[in-house]
Amino acid sequence: IKPALTPNGRVVIIDYYADERSGTLGFSKRHLVPREQVIKDMEQAGYILSQEHTFLSRQYFMEFIPKKQSDALLEDKDRDLIARPDPYSLLKG
Repeated sequence: IKPALTPNGRVVIIDYYADERSGTLGFSKRHLVPREQVIKDMEQAGYILSQEHTFLSRQYFMEFIPKKQSDALLEDKDRDLIARPDPYSLLKG
């Protein structure tokens, strides 16, 4: 997937929870991949979880970015924190 990602691209995975949170489905839950396994597999493939959305009650919704991209983002945030008089301003919006 990495070669096909555009700069600043991300991989989004949305799937039903592999437990009771998904409710009744029209197929066996043994075909579902637990959320924790997806994170582990993506980390082994060189991605990190950058965002997780929780507005879906029966599904997990996760965004992953390549590790190199995340390292660059962290460096940018560090530079931004140093340049700001109030380092908590990033958290305020």
